[in-house]
Amino acid sequence: MIDAKNLTASELNTKIRESDADVIEIQNILGQRYIANASNGKKIKLFGTCGNNLGSFLDGSEIEVFGNVQDACANTMNDGKIILHGMCGDALGYGMRGGKIFVEKDCGSRCGIHMKATKTKQPLMIIGGVVQDFFGEYLSGGTLIVLNLQNEASCCGRYCGCGAHGGSIILRLSDLSQACHLTSQLKKVDDKKKAYIDQALNEYANDLHITLPKTMDFYEVIMQNKNPYERLYVEN
Repeated sequence: MIDAKNLTASELNTKIRESDADVIEIQNILGQRYIANASNGKKIKLFGTCGNNLGSFLDGSEIEVFGNVQDACANTMNDGKIILHGMCGDALGYGMRGGKIFVEKDCGSRCGIHMKATKTKQPLMIIGGVVQDFFGEYLSGGTLIVLNLQNEASCCGRYCGCGAHGGSIILRLSDLSQACHLTSQLKKVDDKKKAYIDQALNEYANDLHITLPKTMDFYEVIMQNKNPYERLYVEN
């Protein structure tokens, strides 16, 4: 166990790198940035509020956070898993190219932007609450899922999927009006995609120790490949 109280980000990360424990538990985190950057092969449990760039360039470690996280978590994440028992700020998973991110509650703006995939890596991000503007902007691969488990009036902010040309943006909607800010069209997920979602949600629920509704309706955002920024800056 590491007590992060009064430790700088550099001091904390040195302790993480030097630890050979099977599980590293860190208490009293209060805004330290860059925690576990580029880490691989470690299992880390964090208690408190993490600062910007938690798990940037993560390369195989598993990070579980019991608290909230600020901006740019999992920036350019390559592999591993991040489990957040709380909320997250803006730009979650920016440029993410592998691994999994499970968030129990809400996220800010520009989450999942520039996410990409390869033949061997298909990144996955699941948000239990709602997301704000520019969700999945420039998406080119991987899967983004928004569950809106509290049934808020809107599951996502403005400009969801702007510039997206690959991957999947999946929205759980109990009523189509919950996609009120969406300018793209929706289609109900097919059986193959539904099987993948069910498998992913089973892992999500197990990791977060929550029970999901037995019946959920999922819709996929249809990519607007022609003029994806229509009406974004000017009326046209």
